[in-house]
Amino acid sequence: RFREANGRPTLVTFGLFRVPTYRAGLFDADDLVVEGEIPADLCGAYVMNGPSQRFEPVNDKYHYYDGDALLVATKAAGFLAHGVEPRHLRMFKVAAEREAGFLEQLAMPLLKQRNPAARRDAVALVEELSALGHDLRSVLLRANLRQHLDSH
Repeated sequence: RFREANGRPTLVTFGLFRVPTYRAGLFDADDLVVEGEIPADLCGAYVMNGPSQRFEPVNDKYHYYDGDALLVATKAAGFLAHGVEPRHLRMFKVAAEREAGFLEQLAMPLLKQRNPAARRDAVALVEELSALGHDLRSVLLRANLRQHLDSH
C-alpha cells in the first residue's frame, strides 16, 4: 500500500517489516548530498535506513545509522559467511574502543588549544597514528600466525 500524509511518504507493511515507499518518478535525487564513495568490495543491496533528505530530519538526523554502521555490518557479514558468530566479533569492537581512547588521550592537548591549526594537527596526528596502528596490528598478527600458516 502507498499513501501520502502531509506530503510525506508513508510506511508500507511487508510481513513484519514497515518500510517507506515512493512512487516511481515522484522524487529526484539530484539535490541530495553524497559524501565519500561506495566501497568496491561492497556487495548486496543497501536499503535506506532512515527518513529521506527530501524532508526535515527526525531528531536532527537523516539516518538512524551512518555509513560506518553499514561498513561494520558488511564486514561482520563476511565473518558470518565463514561461520563466525556475532558474539565472537566483540573483541574487535573492544580493541577499537581502547585504541580510540588511547588516540583521544594523545590528541586532547591539541584539541584543548581551540584553534584551527591545532585541530588540523590533532586530526593529522590521529590519522597517522591510526595508520601506524593498523600496520602494526597486521605485522603482529602475521608474526603470531606464521608458525601455523607457513608451508615449511
